[in-house]
Amino acid sequence: MIICSNCIGSSDLLVEASEFLSYVLGRSFAYEPSKEYSTFVTAASVKTYFLPRILTSTASILLTIGLSWIQAVWAGPPILELQTRHHLERGVPIYWGSDRSLLLKADGAVESFLRDDIIKYRKTNEEFRAISPVECRSNLHDEFGKKMQIAIKDSYVVVAQNGKADRWLATFTQLDTAVVRYFSTRGFPLRVPEFPLIAIVFPNQESFLEYSRKHQLGANALTLGMYSPMSNRMLLFETATNDRHETLHTILHEATHQIAFNRGIHQRLSDYPLWAVEGLASVFESPAMLELSNDASNINRWNPVRFATWQVLSLEPSKVTERVRNLIISDDAFESQPDQSYAVAWALTFYLSERHSEAYVRFMKKIASNPPGMEYSAESRKADFQKFFTSDIDLLVQHAIKFFAPKPRP
Repeated sequence: MIICSNCIGSSDLLVEASEFLSYVLGRSFAYEPSKEYSTFVTAASVKTYFLPRILTSTASILLTIGLSWIQAVWAGPPILELQTRHHLERGVPIYWGSDRSLLLKADGAVESFLRDDIIKYRKTNEEFRAISPVECRSNLHDEFGKKMQIAIKDSYVVVAQNGKADRWLATFTQLDTAVVRYFSTRGFPLRVPEFPLIAIVFPNQESFLEYSRKHQLGANALTLGMYSPMSNRMLLFETATNDRHETLHTILHEATHQIAFNRGIHQRLSDYPLWAVEGLASVFESPAMLELSNDASNINRWNPVRFATWQVLSLEPSKVTERVRNLIISDDAFESQPDQSYAVAWALTFYLSERHSEAYVRFMKKIASNPPGMEYSAESRKADFQKFFTSDIDLLVQHAIKFFAPKPRP
């Protein structure tokens, strides 16, 4: 990859493949209690992303490289200093269009700017590198002040009320260990995150919603937490019921998203089937998944809320088959029927990862390798599912229903 020595112009970034893409994906995952089962469903987060389009104009260029590959492929690209109407930003331009630009920052966040708001910019002689957790802690101290404690361990940087950050940090690191172990035992060793894993736990819902409004994240009074691939931050808040199952499920769900998008299970700049992303996060909603035992027959590892919904749905196998077919090719059902979609995504993910682990790993590696910024069409989604699993969805559903059927007591 070559960054032009001149100031940014009509041929701002030179890409070897000469492929020019418009917008990168920018989904946020936000969760609310549902009315039916007091579980968690996507809010405005479902499909709230810039749909990528392939362009052939030199006026807009997206580096065809995933955020997670930067350190491996780039030998320290030069930092761009960008002055907007509001503040000065520094990072690497990954998209430069006629109306909008995207800048990758040292903490892993991707900032979006309207071209009309950019006053001037210059390429520096400094090489881009990811910020360390220690450096990140210093920046977060400036951002959140002395009233918040910041704890770090490995890649995690946790911001919380004084005296509480260590407790949150322990939960996140325990989950991270469980996810790494889960995939390594299935032949999918995960990489070390290149950027800090920033988790912000606000002292109350009011401060959480205020932050959301300021950064236009779309949270509302029902939102319990969120992870944004664009900011790469996880956002939660303290409640009087943090020990209740539904709140703990949200914490584990959002933290799983952050882990998966930073350890190579998912790719932040690629399109992907939502059932695979939400299914995995729903699997790790169960606190039992954090335990050392990986006994596939241990029903305690099942997500009780998702399983309850699955049990009701499985009474009509033909309808489950139709739901699975729809989720394979489309994400729309997560918006129209969230409870049922999450339950099916959970069951499908748990079953495939337990009973067809090699195929599941190959499938997950395939969707993580999808070209950044390109749409994953319904036809491609269907073809990949059939390639790695089966085209006989009826038989697949029969086996899944049998897998989750109550076992007779000895």
